[in-house]
Amino acid sequence: MSQKNTAVARPYAEASFNLAKETAQVEAWSNELALLAQIISSSSIQRVLTNPAIETAQQIQLILDIAGNALTKPVISLLNILADNERLLLAPEIQQLFEDFIQADSGEMGVDIVSAYVLKPAEEEQLKVALTQKFNCNVNIKSVKDSHLIGGIKIKAGDFVIDNSIKGQLTQLANQLGI
Repeated sequence: MSQKNTAVARPYAEASFNLAKETAQVEAWSNELALLAQIISSSSIQRVLTNPAIETAQQIQLILDIAGNALTKPVISLLNILADNERLLLAPEIQQLFEDFIQADSGEMGVDIVSAYVLKPAEEEQLKVALTQKFNCNVNIKSVKDSHLIGGIKIKAGDFVIDNSIKGQLTQLANQLGI
């Protein structure tokens, strides 16, 4: 998820979460948004959504045909709003942010850790303790190895990002030097 897409998707996700919570339909919304995200993530659907020759109404109808009767009126309304604002491709980001709101509402936070090497359980536990203190909530860590980082670590929790990787530092230096 790019930070720009996250910033644009956040109001839609937040409004959806608030409505779902008010109507006690959080699980239903979660399921429907997951379906919508899955449909829109399809490369063939993305080609249709980015084709200027295909009208918005046709795009929406295609999504509704694929979803069948699985989408309720409130989610269809969201779909129409996204289409009107040319934001249909944000559905996967909206769904992910919606899930983040669910976690935050339950006093939990998901944290993605990308490391140049596989973290040892003790290292992961140290990070969990430090992040739990920083965010004042229970932290669920998902760590992955990415040798492209060369060395170091990258931590992402919601909008909070720490990039202490060698690749990130080299990129930052290149940007400062204008190359």
